[in-house]
Amino acid sequence: VLEAERHARVQRPRTWILVTPEMQRAVERLRALQRWLRRWRTQLYICALVVCMCALVWAAWGLHAHWRGYREPWRNLLALTTQAARALW
Repeated sequence: VLEAERHARVQRPRTWILVTPEMQRAVERLRALQRWLRRWRTQLYICALVVCMCALVWAAWGLHAHWRGYREPWRNLLALTTQAARALW
């Protein structure tokens, strides 16, 4: 019991901060800015996702058009890759 009482006496007293109307307005402006930034970031992520999906569709469409006339497209792709590697080497 004495140990608990001693710890209770050692605790820091509460400090009260006087908040003026100007400080309150500044806090509200900051919170509004944070909300706006959260919304903007979410919209940016959605736009980036849409752009990536469009790029994937475009790439698949291009490969489909490229392979349209080939009987064995994987073999042709391997030949193109080998040819490009030889050109770089």
